[in-house]
Amino acid sequence: MPMEKIGFRRLLTALGILIIGLLALAFILGIVSLKRTQEIVSDDFQQQQLILAKATARQIEDGLAFLRRELRILAFSPAIQYLEDVAWANRMKVSFNELSKMGVVTIERIDFAGKAADKAYVLDAGGPRLRPEDFSQAPEVAWARDPANRGRIYQGPIILQPNGGHKTPFMIMATPVYEESVDESHPRATGNLDGVLLFKIDLAQFTGHYCANIRSGRTGYCWVMDDKGIFLYHPEREFIGEDARLTGIGLLNNQTGSEETLPVDGAFIFVGLTPNTGFLEGSGVLLDQWGFVVTGHDLLHRGERPKDYADRDPHILETSVPGIFAAGDVRDKSTKQVASAAGEGASATLIIREYLKTI
Repeated sequence: MPMEKIGFRRLLTALGILIIGLLALAFILGIVSLKRTQEIVSDDFQQQQLILAKATARQIEDGLAFLRRELRILAFSPAIQYLEDVAWANRMKVSFNELSKMGVVTIERIDFAGKAADKAYVLDAGGPRLRPEDFSQAPEVAWARDPANRGRIYQGPIILQPNGGHKTPFMIMATPVYEESVDESHPRATGNLDGVLLFKIDLAQFTGHYCANIRSGRTGYCWVMDDKGIFLYHPEREFIGEDARLTGIGLLNNQTGSEETLPVDGAFIFVGLTPNTGFLEGSGVLLDQWGFVVTGHDLLHRGERPKDYADRDPHILETSVPGIFAAGDVRDKSTKQVASAAGEGASATLIIREYLKTI
């Protein structure tokens, strides 16, 4: 009999070691599998993002090409070249009605009189008007006077202008105007340089025309930056015109309501630790004061043995309701790490399998 007991104990010890080994192996395999799955999902997601970004960039480039064509077409109109009474405004309106949907906020024809450039024929949302002003130092005027730029398009730098507490990025697109078209009033084209025609473009509206409705997954959205890292478009209006690089973090004192900005140039985002366990209310599953699920031996160290465990101790990862298990970040005293959550999930699977054999 003693020898039989010793042999039985050795068998139990061997089985215990085997089970521990299997759990450790499952844990390792879970981590490796999770890592590989994350890599595959991450690679696929990055490829999808890249394809979406390239497609949107092509649409924006096509939009700019369309505006350049419309500018050339408008500059070729006799009503614009010769600034015919009434006709110039009517011709601009035809273009403005469509181009305003793409972010063009102003069409402007600056008139040259020799070396002077002292008036502009303007059309915007307020209607047509004549604006007397000295435009001779404007960069697009100096550019247009160069004969080498005949037939070419000028795209100015991005200019940030205050707009009701925010910044709006604008760009000027311009082309020289030569008297090279003919009509009944002007049967002969002189070929002389007579001014410059320009579009003032709201780049937030222009890029938003292509970007606003793009979604990536459930929460992703589209934004556009220039080569200096300035947001041209962002779903959050206050970001437009701002540097995309992190320069500070806004801090709100939840006791006093005061706000301040802490200068920083980098941050790690932590999404919080509030467990999503509201659905367990009334189920009998014991939660701690923060809403995490209490499991395993921790159920026995809370001053009172759970009523459903009069005949046995709860398994590791088993909740206060026999047969219901919890794993990962939702569990009380878990390490809140992805690798640990994966290992606990694999372990819970094996424990559940053994539990099912007993019922």
